[in-house]
Amino acid sequence: MWCNTRIGTEVNSTYESYYIKFAGDTTINEEGYKFIMRSDDQNHENWYYYGLIMEDSINGQVYLYDKTSETKSLLYDFGLEQGDSIESYGENYVVDTVIYQTFGSIGELSKHIFFENGRVWIKGVGSLRGVLEGVPNLPLSTGATLDLVCFYENDEKVYQNARYNDCYVNTTAVTTLEDQAKFIEVFPSDIGILTIRTSNNKQGEFMLFDLEGRNIIKQDINIIETQLCLQQSGVFIYRFTSNEGEIQTGKVYVK
Repeated sequence: MWCNTRIGTEVNSTYESYYIKFAGDTTINEEGYKFIMRSDDQNHENWYYYGLIMEDSINGQVYLYDKTSETKSLLYDFGLEQGDSIESYGENYVVDTVIYQTFGSIGELSKHIFFENGRVWIKGVGSLRGVLEGVPNLPLSTGATLDLVCFYENDEKVYQNARYNDCYVNTTAVTTLEDQAKFIEVFPSDIGILTIRTSNNKQGEFMLFDLEGRNIIKQDINIIETQLCLQQSGVFIYRFTSNEGEIQTGKVYVK
């Protein structure tokens, strides 16, 4: 189950939360689909039908089905590799980096696809900007910005967006833009030296990957500033997981 927040731009930056889950089975043109269900209440007790979704587990593609036009459209393609591009959400996505790493407390390696425009897709989860971000026939993103706030697997919360204090976000509970600052800074401070600086005494695990997905460094962070010595230069992808389960990822260039 996914909890997304929709940040409207039309009237005073209003916030709206909703939950999405896939349930039940149906067959269309000899293909198996699941029902997309949506709930708009904080306790996610009242669900209503919102569409159909199908996953091709062999090729790693996920499709949506529009019952009105009786057509299906590609939502995700997890077969993409570095340098590939895909037309999605009305724009061209180019893959910058692909790495395999665990997500939340799932414990299994998941394929993470980082696009040049900042989007992140995670196999088994979807987009970190909302599982159904930008789908033309589902009115989730028109005139608004989306965020994946929480993700549940088997009723266990395995992801909490570090920008928010809770899963369900509304106009009174949402953090301000100032509150949504990143909780670590990662930057090169000298040739071959990478500095990690935390805020609010944040502690956790720092991992650094090269652009081929190899894990270069794995380091526990428990002080305000940590310096790491690298044996190679280039562009790296980092991932910090706090002891509270918050996740921050990014890219850094080291000479």
